[in-house]
Amino acid sequence: MLTDDEIALAWRYILGRDPESAAIYEAHREHGDLETLRRILFDSDEFRSKYTHYTKSVNRLRLATNPVARARVDESTLAALLARTRQQWVALGESEPYWSVMTADRYRMTAIDGSRGEFFAAGERAWLGAKATLARNGIEVGADTVCVDFGCGVGRVAVHVAPMVGALHGYDISPGNLEIAEQNAAARGLRNAGFHLLRDLDDFDRIEPYDLLFSTIVLQHNSPPVQRAMLERLARRAKPGGVMCFQLATYAAQYR
Repeated sequence: MLTDDEIALAWRYILGRDPESAAIYEAHREHGDLETLRRILFDSDEFRSKYTHYTKSVNRLRLATNPVARARVDESTLAALLARTRQQWVALGESEPYWSVMTADRYRMTAIDGSRGEFFAAGERAWLGAKATLARNGIEVGADTVCVDFGCGVGRVAVHVAPMVGALHGYDISPGNLEIAEQNAAARGLRNAGFHLLRDLDDFDRIEPYDLLFSTIVLQHNSPPVQRAMLERLARRAKPGGVMCFQLATYAAQYR
């Protein structure tokens, strides 16, 4: 049940005026929560007539004009594509490990001491978003869950996942990133987190069988054929009933 003060505030903040009569309070006191009242006011003709000038209609879509990228290539090309990516990320892991994950100057090594908390807070938000998605689909994580963090980097997300699962295995192609991930996990006293190097696609066969795979802002750094090859190999490492929760860019303007 809502109070008269709550109803009055909703009218003022959403419609920009006070309720016009006592009948308004009588009609809305019985709502179970404020969310119900908010939806009623946002859907009202009065709200729409007052505030539609702040919205912009979209009357056409901008369609992709670049050609569809190939999703399969021969094995030698696949190996060359992955080697190129690995070379870049090995170098970044040695020079700018935090900035390579989130490319803002405050995450460069010269500034990371002042922004480390913000960096890891972003990782926590990424995990909580994934956890909510899993929960909406009836999937819970707990002490029996073996989780793989694919492309774990410096442990931005892994340090938040590990306390919620039985075992956390982070995989990355950068030795420098993995070394820092181990340090970040140790600093938090996480004994159930391990970090492992992936040098090539053959190493995927040694990924720990998992109940849950999590990956964000990782696959997008690879070409579509490499993304597909990785996902196929990752899927084979899932336990029966295992779940893959990953982010994937499906289109980029002027991609070649």
